[in-house]
Amino acid sequence: MRTFTDGVIARSTPNVMSTMVHLLSAKSELVRYNAAKDLLDRAGFMPTIKQDVNANVGPVRITDDVPAGAMTMTRLSITMAPSFYELHQEIKHHQHSNYWLSGGHGSTRSSFISAFRPS
Repeated sequence: MRTFTDGVIARSTPNVMSTMVHLLSAKSELVRYNAAKDLLDRAGFMPTIKQDVNANVGPVRITDDVPAGAMTMTRLSITMAPSFYELHQEIKHHQHSNYWLSGGHGSTRSSFISAFRPS
């Protein structure tokens, strides 16, 4: 059944895309808007989902809980995205008490946040 469904979808895709493009010329403004939005979404141009990440935890301290002798060196470039290097330094040097981190799916924001644990 899955193979059949995948085949039907694959064969229908050109016609579906043609219909969506044709709807960009529709008389109804709402139809044109929805067609444009759907095409952009499918092309990966979705709006950024903003989230307020805010916590009043006092000074942030990074705790290294790796047992002595078991520590290995890891390059910062391996553990976090380059867009967070400057923020990492700010947190490390206690430059601010609150941070606003924007970005949508795939921004690596949650991965970066998970690397820090208030103590």
